[in-house]
Amino acid sequence: MNGYIYGSDGEEIILSENDLDILEEELKAGQLSFQTANTNIKPYRLALHQNYLLLITKDWVHVYRYQKSGIVPLSKIFLPGM
Repeated sequence: MNGYIYGSDGEEIILSENDLDILEEELKAGQLSFQTANTNIKPYRLALHQNYLLLITKDWVHVYRYQKSGIVPLSKIFLPGM
């Protein structure tokens, strides 16, 4: 994973090393890793919506507020029965 992601309108944000560390720790807690994303079926994806960054997996969605000083965890929503 690199520090660049793009929203639906092509907007670009650059994630800091600290932001990437936060996301990596979250994935580790779910026994996922950046390396497993190189397979054909990605275990997670990142999505941007306005000032929100979504970390989406098959089991949960973690919502972060994106601001220039870094991402801020807001809410983790579990997806039952997935």
